[in-house]
Amino acid sequence: MNNSLKKEVAKNAKLVTRLNGYMFKINKVLSEITPSISRKKSKMTQAEQVLNVINLAGSNGITSDEVLRALPNMPYGSITSKYSGLKKGGHIKVDGRTRGGTSGKNQHIMWSCKNYSIT
Repeated sequence: MNNSLKKEVAKNAKLVTRLNGYMFKINKVLSEITPSISRKKSKMTQAEQVLNVINLAGSNGITSDEVLRALPNMPYGSITSKYSGLKKGGHIKVDGRTRGGTSGKNQHIMWSCKNYSIT
């Protein structure tokens, strides 16, 4: 590299560093003035969203695959990790009945406690 090119690269690196500092300050100010409500995607917790989907299934119940399809923007691990807490909290029931899933394997059916009936 010749000297003039090296000087130009060094000059550009300084400008980028300065620009990054300005962007950091702008983002900080914007995050302070943006209302917290507009930053939240949903007021419901993920567990509440999962329980809501299970409630909507009614007396038919719902499998994990069906919950995943109903909540496409929530990651798989976030959904499946909520089941045990909902069971322990007495919000959902699983009694051993199964239904076929998309992989061909049977999956347990879940019901919200208010929609659960032994048939």
